[in-house]
Amino acid sequence: MDAYSIIATRHKYPDSASYRRLLEFILTPLQARLAVETPATAEELAQKVGLSLTEIAPALDDLVGRAILYPKEGSQPPVFKFWSMPDLLFYTVCAYKPGAPEGKQAIKLWNDFNNDWYPRIAETYQTKPTPEERVVPAYPTVAHFSELQPCEDVRELIKAARTIGLVDCPCRVVVQKCHGALDTCFMFDQMADIFVTQGIARLLTADEAMALVDKAEDEGQVHTWMNSGFMHARFMCCCCNDCCITWAPLTQHGISVGQRLAKSRFQSVVDTAKCTGDCPVCVERCLFDAIEVQPTGGGPGRNKPVATVNPDKCWGCGLCVLKCKPGALSMKLVRPLEHIPGLVSV
Repeated sequence: MDAYSIIATRHKYPDSASYRRLLEFILTPLQARLAVETPATAEELAQKVGLSLTEIAPALDDLVGRAILYPKEGSQPPVFKFWSMPDLLFYTVCAYKPGAPEGKQAIKLWNDFNNDWYPRIAETYQTKPTPEERVVPAYPTVAHFSELQPCEDVRELIKAARTIGLVDCPCRVVVQKCHGALDTCFMFDQMADIFVTQGIARLLTADEAMALVDKAEDEGQVHTWMNSGFMHARFMCCCCNDCCITWAPLTQHGISVGQRLAKSRFQSVVDTAKCTGDCPVCVERCLFDAIEVQPTGGGPGRNKPVATVNPDKCWGCGLCVLKCKPGALSMKLVRPLEHIPGLVSV
């Protein structure tokens, strides 16, 4: 079994021809051998592949420069590691310029692999007993709640990070099914350190990150965070349902997004007296198909159309509330603290 086959087997795609082609594009034969022999120091890698440090240096430097290999945090001399699954290797597409020939080829190969990858993603999420991620509501829609916890306050999540990095959303770069902004994929702490050091991610201040979060909310993207009370994560995504590699596969295979995403503790509600019913903005902004505009059935002269929210379908992101000009939509706290695993009230 050659190095490419070993990687594909470890990543659980041993029979995927498209993944093999992708790995061959990303890695030279020597680089594939180095990846297989991790974790190891540079000296150990040289010994394992039977070459000198000088001989492996260009290949190793390139792998580190594209964040395909990364140093274990705190190791000295550096112990290099290789991503354990395609989901994390996917972020290395950000090392290519999308408009350049190499970038176009990388995007094509990732899209080819999606035919094998998406069914596995859907299958994996379908068997999970608890969603791994959770919706974080748009802050302006829940700012007035005294019960709001730090782990559901996007400002506090950002402020808790030691390092903040930003890459173009690899989902939108590769899938290209929407026209959403690309500058919406946030990395934190060690993950940010890896990608910022190699010049792939842009280093942000907390204020810069918050400005981009506001922009994403305004555009209609859903914030997702790990489904726990923990304040530190590797990523925060601002998702659409067209391109997201852990949302679109579920939709394609008829699986509820609830297998991936837990709802926030909030839900959108409508004040029918304020709703004019003559604008479709809330319907258009809801990525969960939770809102419809229907007649109230109130009899002659009172049968005006108004927005209605299906509570079963509302994930509590608040995107509809942000753009409701009549102020008819608002957020309501509908779930207890225990809804968030491991949450300790503050």
